[in-house]
Amino acid sequence: MLHFIPSLLQILDYVQFWLNLAEANAEGKATWRELYSFLDYYGLEDASAESVSRLVERLETEEETFAKYYSANTVAHEEYSNETCDANCRRYHYCAAAHQDYGHFDSCILGEDIVEEEDGGGGANAVHHGLAVSFLLAVGTFAALAR
Repeated sequence: MLHFIPSLLQILDYVQFWLNLAEANAEGKATWRELYSFLDYYGLEDASAESVSRLVERLETEEETFAKYYSANTVAHEEYSNETCDANCRRYHYCAAAHQDYGHFDSCILGEDIVEEEDGGGGANAVHHGLAVSFLLAVGTFAALAR
């Protein structure tokens, strides 16, 4: 569930819910449960593009942050370890969050330097930040549907 200011298109927070399909089928009713609040879970003060972009960068450098992300990505179905997600897996997750452009994603996977194109107004970085926000919010949604 997104908490946002529609007139500003500003995201305030995101709350992830999950549904146990086996339980819902057995009981004949769906009981959605809150899994986490995005801000609380990641210890962020706000859900600005800059905050989320810094969070995405931490996925690459902080194992604890990546472990939290991985748990959220699997809707707490699987804990992060080198057995469940090796260095290659972790790199793919980071690159997918950080680089929505296919060329940049491929370069990231290969460990190549990525040069953001400037358009005079920092548009490339703004798009990068906006897509990082979209990716992290979508991760929980798709993971919940897949569970």
